Amino acid sequence: MLVLLLLLLALLCPSSSQRLDPSVFKPDAGSCYNISIPYPFGIIGNYSLGLEHLPSFGIICNGSGPMLPLPSGQYKVVDISLPQGTITILGRAVAWRCLDNFSGISLPPDQDLSLEGTPFTFSDMKNKFTLVGCDAMATIQGANGSYISGCAAFCVSKKTVVEGVCSGVGCCQAPIPRALKRLNLNFTSIRGQIGATQDVPWDPCSKAFLVKEDEYVFTYDDLISNMNNQNRTVVLEWSIGNQSCSEMDSKNGTECKANSHCYNSTNGIGYRCKCFDGFEGNPYLSPGCEDINECKGPNNPCVHPNRCKNTIGGSICKCPFGMSGDGTLRGTGCKKVELLEIILGVGLVMVLIVFALVLWTYWLLKKRRLARRKQRYFLQNGGVMLRQRISSQKALAKIFSSEELKKATNNYSEDRILGKGDMAQCTKEC
Repeated sequence: MLVLLLLLLALLCPSSSQRLDPSVFKPDAGSCYNISIPYPFGIIGNYSLGLEHLPSFGIICNGSGPMLPLPSGQYKVVDISLPQGTITILGRAVAWRCLDNFSGISLPPDQDLSLEGTPFTFSDMKNKFTLVGCDAMATIQGANGSYISGCAAFCVSKKTVVEGVCSGVGCCQAPIPRALKRLNLNFTSIRGQIGATQDVPWDPCSKAFLVKEDEYVFTYDDLISNMNNQNRTVVLEWSIGNQSCSEMDSKNGTECKANSHCYNSTNGIGYRCKCFDGFEGNPYLSPGCEDINECKGPNNPCVHPNRCKNTIGGSICKCPFGMSGDGTLRGTGCKKVELLEIILGVGLVMVLIVFALVLWTYWLLKKRRLARRKQRYFLQNGGVMLRQRISSQKALAKIFSSEELKKATNNYSEDRILGKGDMAQCTKEC
């Protein structure tokens, strides 16, 4: 009866990304077509489910390679970086505005690649907003319609167009705002031209798109060809949840494992984990990050690899005898010590040794002289006779040292001398 009730609840209640069974979501599944899929990303086993049932970090692995499902479609995964908190995808991320050559009507812009409802945002540090056209100005607007960023491009003649340069003539590039999830663009005409000019047979469509920095090379053909179906490399940032590290620490803590630390996402939403310096591994997956043995492999930091000593979170490089420096490839390295430096160093050590020997000899001689002086005073003041008399007495007697007498008499205070002292107090007590 209980089993039937659980099955009924499973059918009635919608699935969530946190409760998907392993047949649907396989975390830390290794790789897909030589692309590493590290946790918190995982392979979606049953990608026929609707998007609302798929995990946020699910990757589809099919004949096309690893694909990231987004509200606007599926995009091929090029790389996933845990240290940087990025996922690089290849897909169509373009919007455009076209002029109708016959009616002169500005057609509404077409937009694509939305990240709304996902833990991803367009990376403002690794992407560029690019505009291509001969009479175009496109501005990125926020949710309230305010201007955030934008770009303008125009061209008078073919001679003014310089391929490979996006400086505003035929092509321009601008940074994008942080935490951007969609290209909400506003296209306008700079000169109000319709159709082609005599010198520049430009395409009546102005194209705006996002592309990974330094990966787009502008050509003159882009002005006269349709770029709408061309795929571009775009970098997305991802984060865990929507709360900062301090907010998570005040509750149940973050997902960061051993030897890693939490840092707030650069896109202003959620947090990410990163291994400490000198450690590597997956900071989201137990047992966490492990110490890197810098002395092994091609990344040995020492000038002399055989003199490298690994430490927890780092390493120590030593120089051979006769050489000085920090011993590292990126530091001062190891330099041969000059003869003059050796002589000065040895001389300084010898001076210190001689000085220490002189002090020790002086202290020893002074101690011996004091001992001899005490012995002489003892003999001069009947010490031998006193010792013999004490030894002949049955009662025990004790000879006090000067330190003991000094302490007993409060540094030879006069009020401790017999027959002296406070007479009034003596009379009162007596």
